Amino acid sequence: MKIDISRENFSAEKNYTSVRQQQGRVFTDADWNEQADIQNHARGMLTHDAIGEDSGVALVPAHTPGFAIEPGLNASGQPDLAISAGRAYVASHTTALHAPTFFTEQNDLPGAMLPQTDGVYLAYLDVWERGVTHREAPAIRDVALGGVDSAARSQLVRQVKLLALAAGENSDAASVPPEWSQLIAATGMKGRLAARTAADGVTTDPCAIGARGGYTGTDNRLYRVEIHTPGPAGTATFKWSRDNGAIVTEWLGQTASNRLSIRANGRDQAMGFASGQWIEIDDEGLELEGRRGTLARIAQALFHALYGRAHVGNHRTEHRRLRAGRAAHSALRHDGCDRSNSRTGRRRVYRAGIRYRNRV
Repeated sequence: MKIDISRENFSAEKNYTSVRQQQGRVFTDADWNEQADIQNHARGMLTHDAIGEDSGVALVPAHTPGFAIEPGLNASGQPDLAISAGRAYVASHTTALHAPTFFTEQNDLPGAMLPQTDGVYLAYLDVWERGVTHREAPAIRDVALGGVDSAARSQLVRQVKLLALAAGENSDAASVPPEWSQLIAATGMKGRLAARTAADGVTTDPCAIGARGGYTGTDNRLYRVEIHTPGPAGTATFKWSRDNGAIVTEWLGQTASNRLSIRANGRDQAMGFASGQWIEIDDEGLELEGRRGTLARIAQALFHALYGRAHVGNHRTEHRRLRAGRAAHSALRHDGCDRSNSRTGRRRVYRAGIRYRNRV
């Protein structure tokens, strides 16, 4: 989740049951968040054990069955698929639809459209978790304190989607279409990333203070690495952020091909936008649709405007988020976009002595 947190402590292997505050100690976001993760994991294990193995099958309770699909007419009188209210259990998640809706009117899947071609389609429920801040949900601001930004939220997204099946394929619920097996297999593919701090440099200067453990920074940094464009080495594009992708501002308009008007340039110099940085232009709709935003590089950063080094493209008016980060091609490089033919496994150095090696 792209929220402003210092680190993630939870580990199921440690078998912690709770977090206990001690008197006179510092209260940190990591402790609070670990308590929530402990509770969510325990609840998830119970749900998983009750419904069985994760085989890609969603179960519904008999008294409140949800997400049943029936043909119908939406509010505009157009043919649509009606989705019933109720609950469903997907793997270790419990999700609910509190009011009936239609396929093209899902709050969690804006812009959903029915297929334009006839055929056999499999309806399935896609459930995943995302982070929500005051930018997506302004009501979570504390109005009694002047609308200050405080805690974020984690939200369970539930989306009914359609998967095209081969012509003439048996759509019986008891059978498993090969297209479904391929989709499940693709979602289970995961890469690996190895990271460590650089080794301490040897110095004979008695006045020099060496870095402990190789990290030379002065603040907490939660590195986030994402695949922007999938593909093999030499084609795949990666993007990374030292702040978990949490440095975000709203952009209000595009007055020129390379000028974006923004609400504010961050809280301070360290948590704002600067010349040479890479940013991603996206919106909530793109996030819910699982699509990537547009990467651009800043040529000049002002308090209420950003100038790109090139034409940043024409965007829909609902685009409203700029997210700070870095980008690289095939490998991740400090402060830049690496267009070289680097290969998987090659090490790069981040700022403050952090190293990484990506493995696929």
